[in-house]
Amino acid sequence: MNRSAYLVRFAARCLAWSTALGIESAGAMDYLAFWTDESEAIVIGRVAKITTLPIREEIRRRDDPRKWDDFRPGTVAEVEVSKTLKGEPVEKVYCWAEGSWGGPPLAVDDQPALMFLDSYNGLHKKEFQYLASDGTARPLLNVSAGDGRGRMPVVRIGGVDYVKAWHEEHLPSYVRPTNRAAKLSTVVTAIQRRIRLEEEGQRRRQN
Repeated sequence: MNRSAYLVRFAARCLAWSTALGIESAGAMDYLAFWTDESEAIVIGRVAKITTLPIREEIRRRDDPRKWDDFRPGTVAEVEVSKTLKGEPVEKVYCWAEGSWGGPPLAVDDQPALMFLDSYNGLHKKEFQYLASDGTARPLLNVSAGDGRGRMPVVRIGGVDYVKAWHEEHLPSYVRPTNRAAKLSTVVTAIQRRIRLEEEGQRRRQN
């Protein structure tokens, strides 16, 4: 999916989701719902180290089946996961360390963050894989949402954990944001609710 298609899909689906949720005005864009649905994994974790792993990139040729380049050393962020909200529960995930869509690169940070992740790298418009220790090729995840917006640092204020967004509009009104921050527990509850809604919708479509 190229960037234009991604943005068109984003706008159309946000309008539909906002109305369906019944918690935003029909014209509002629900970024949190969009990122929740589009991400392959959502975790709370911190970048423990920047490491070098064998990675390979997708080769796209017209009318050809998917092919992959050879493995080459690449810079990867190792994220220690404290909580998995979406995807298979894991202790670690490996992410592309370079910034996506022109966003900042990942760096070692003791501060945890809420991270929306997928295997599509917007900067390169292709997918990457890394060679795991068991010899299998696995998706090299990437911070979703572009410009680093899919990574929300967790900050403690008055003994309470909050997530900090890049812009106020990235946190919908139902999580009660103030100064681009909202309680982590409230945001986590909203994400879990969105996942349940999506799962229920999938079951209805299958039946």
